[in-house]
Amino acid sequence: MKMDFLKKLVPPGMEYKPELRFYITGLICAGLYSLSFFVRYFDARYALYEHYDYKSVLIEGVKIADFGGILGYALVGFALLAVCMLGFIVYHYLYYRQGSKSIYLMKRLPSKLELHKRAIALPMLAILGCLVAALIVMLLYFAVYMLATPKQCLLPNQWQKLWRL
Repeated sequence: MKMDFLKKLVPPGMEYKPELRFYITGLICAGLYSLSFFVRYFDARYALYEHYDYKSVLIEGVKIADFGGILGYALVGFALLAVCMLGFIVYHYLYYRQGSKSIYLMKRLPSKLELHKRAIALPMLAILGCLVAALIVMLLYFAVYMLATPKQCLLPNQWQKLWRL
């Protein structure tokens, strides 16, 4: 898989692969941490039933907690990874000032934005990726919540409440 376009998004002489590994590892960890939603969801769903020997009977009139309450901090890993990626922006700017001082070369280029593009682009793409991943995971969890919960146990207006998280 060729990723040569990523070389143009980091300071000259810097390798993008360690950052890419950090980002992918962070996404995996955030995704695994987000699975804590299922623990809280199935606990809440289990509480909807009375359990007799090998039978479960739905308790009449009981409602499951709001999606936002069950989701809790399951997506915090994505936010934490996005904050870590902000640190890479600082690191990129500092990288220009070490060794051969490529900051002077970057300031002489015809495009004055090249310095900032190379310092900011890759971390901002990663932050955007975190936001998209968190949104996809949240929508998947919302689908599980809506489809796996008995209809009579759902509180109204869950879709509207979803956007107030």
